[in-house]
Amino acid sequence: MSSAGTSTTGTGWATRRWSATSWSAVSTPRAATSRTRRTASCPVRTTSGSPIADVEDGSVVVTKLPGTGGLVDAMTMKTQLYYEIHDPTRYLTPDVTADFSDIRVEDLGDDRVRLSGARGRPRPETLKALVGVDQGWKATGEMSYGGPGCVERARRAEEIVRKRLEPYAAEIDDIRVDLQGVDALFGDQLTGGYPAEVRLRLAVRTTSRDVARRAAHETELLYFGPAGGGGNVTSVVPALGVTPAYVPRELVPVTTEVYET
Repeated sequence: MSSAGTSTTGTGWATRRWSATSWSAVSTPRAATSRTRRTASCPVRTTSGSPIADVEDGSVVVTKLPGTGGLVDAMTMKTQLYYEIHDPTRYLTPDVTADFSDIRVEDLGDDRVRLSGARGRPRPETLKALVGVDQGWKATGEMSYGGPGCVERARRAEEIVRKRLEPYAAEIDDIRVDLQGVDALFGDQLTGGYPAEVRLRLAVRTTSRDVARRAAHETELLYFGPAGGGGNVTSVVPALGVTPAYVPRELVPVTTEVYET
């Protein structure tokens, strides 16, 4: 019912030893060795191994197999500990409500890091499920512009496409246009020098498949102007969303089967 947390089966921990169980949350693959921003100093990433956790009461030592790429140090551990954490004092997993707010990180060297200080409280009364939602159709279309004036031509292309889609506004639920290489990631929060090339990307969500096809086709028509557009690609696929739902724990039976081969 949730991808967060690990099973405590076989650890020897009583189910309600909450602080001990909290280490199952700390020692999950949150410590992926290859996920680091320090790419230049990270050893070969193509053979990155999964992390290994040596769990004891009160602490866990995270490491990886010798000879594998990636990096296990204090920084990678800290990065993973706060990854997708909304409230570090109340991190919800199926097994325990973990408190990461007082964790201590000790770099032991040689790709070994000790984590200590995690605490736990009773597990949630509900389990989280993600439910797929049919949101109609998603259309995308892209076109590249390069050289002098590429940004201005791409902006003009955006104006043209938006204007051509106005007759279908009542059937379009969402529309987004990005200039990749200019504002697709940071908007106007981070700016740089004038780019040598940009790629316009249109995305439309609609309940009508015909409108989705029309939106994608409009980017193909950009071959006729502004000048210098190229590399058009389009896609029309079902738009699937997700929404969380919370299920009472007692409605989800848990069984364990062990097979011998």
